[in-house]
Amino acid sequence: MAAPQDDMFSLCVDPGKVSSCVEVRFIDKIKGKGLFAKRSIKKGDSIFIERPLVSAQFLWNALYKYKACEYCLRALETAEENARRLSGIPGLSLPHPELCSVRPELHQACPQCQVMYCSKECRQAAADQYHRVLCLGPSHDDPDHPINKLKDAWRSMHYPPETSSIMLMARMVAVVKQAQDKAHWQKLFSQFCSRAANEEEEIAHKLLGEKFR
Repeated sequence: MAAPQDDMFSLCVDPGKVSSCVEVRFIDKIKGKGLFAKRSIKKGDSIFIERPLVSAQFLWNALYKYKACEYCLRALETAEENARRLSGIPGLSLPHPELCSVRPELHQACPQCQVMYCSKECRQAAADQYHRVLCLGPSHDDPDHPINKLKDAWRSMHYPPETSSIMLMARMVAVVKQAQDKAHWQKLFSQFCSRAANEEEEIAHKLLGEKFR
């Protein structure tokens, strides 16, 4: 499922926190599962709150320095700070800035690669789940590092607006590689599998080329 932010993408599952006003139903083999309203939903109602199994920022957003927690995607800058940086207008003001706040005193960086997290808890969760495999350390900005080359290859094929990120798949692989109970994570990820690739363009096959197998 897509995260609430339209510039992020994540896989989520936490059925215990789904509101009683909706239910998950299997539609068909093409569409997979869907979320259906069981009653009228009022403005302001919470439909569901989920913790991502794995999430990743869109790569074009990351390239343009959108500041988000590397684990949970929580914004690390206010909307006004974001607008000022992207517009290049230091004095730009947005209405109702009090509705958008961040807690920079809680932010922490990975000591090896310096990617940022919104809290100590997120930094530790990422390290425990996948980051030990994917941490680039001092090679974070090295264009020849395999992970960075993978990102460049993805961006060369997927221009904005993006609908996913190759890093989502990379993190899924890293989660399984780091996990003690690999079968548990493979089972969780398999719930989201509807089709293996875009049938028309076979994007995954084209990206991986001869090394697909």
